[in-house]
Amino acid sequence: MPAPLLQRMRSGTVQGTKHARLSINNQDAVMSMQFNVKSLNKQFSVGLVSDGSTGVPAFSRSEVGSNILVVFCAARIQEFILARVPLADIPARLYDSVTTFLRNFSNMIMPANIHWPYPIQFTGGHSFRNTQNATQRFIVDYLAATLRGFVSDGESTVVFRAGDGAQIIGDAVMVYDQDDRPDYPALSINSPSGGFDVQVYEATQFPRVALATDGIEKLLKLEELRLAEAVFTHRQGDILGLQRLLNDLRKSHPALVDDDATVLTLEIIEGES
Repeated sequence: MPAPLLQRMRSGTVQGTKHARLSINNQDAVMSMQFNVKSLNKQFSVGLVSDGSTGVPAFSRSEVGSNILVVFCAARIQEFILARVPLADIPARLYDSVTTFLRNFSNMIMPANIHWPYPIQFTGGHSFRNTQNATQRFIVDYLAATLRGFVSDGESTVVFRAGDGAQIIGDAVMVYDQDDRPDYPALSINSPSGGFDVQVYEATQFPRVALATDGIEKLLKLEELRLAEAVFTHRQGDILGLQRLLNDLRKSHPALVDDDATVLTLEIIEGES
């Protein structure tokens, strides 16, 4: 009798050293959960990572959006699974739920007719802020955040993303650079082309998946760190092993961890038979 397959997740997040110097909060967020559905005789793993926009530090509070996004999405994914939505169809349903929620949430918190201008006039790349209404300002300053995640039942793993960052699937490392203009779901509410980039993998063929914010990109380039392997193997078996790894790297390579860095991993492994 073959050994059962187990799904193991770990995560870690650290505040960037530059953000610490400027007294900017960690604007990343991470959320993971596992649960069994008895009627389906399956265990499900759900993981989500979000990176809030630094924007204009004096006004931006995008850690609000990143943390709300991962919690909201974790709940919706669980509901979709219980409603027997096929895993591959979940990202499309989720994107619609996310953008509808963000639209309603922003309108409820800060209606467009509220007087809420910035106290200064912006120039250059931020000049668009001078003409924003209150709702638009709230979205840009509080809700602008990337979103990437996975959902797995141990047989299939569905990976989805909106925005920049990095991911590791098996041995392949993919870095998505959007030139500091990521596809934030909050800014795509009325865009007909909005949606997640989705990939579906057979879990046993690609038993390792890692999702990360763009704060680890410089570390990935340092060959001696072998970070793409270390996120899975450092203190293997220790649920805090990945967090300890990021803590150590922030201390040993502060210049390479100037931005907030967050990593979330999933491994499909053989358990005891």
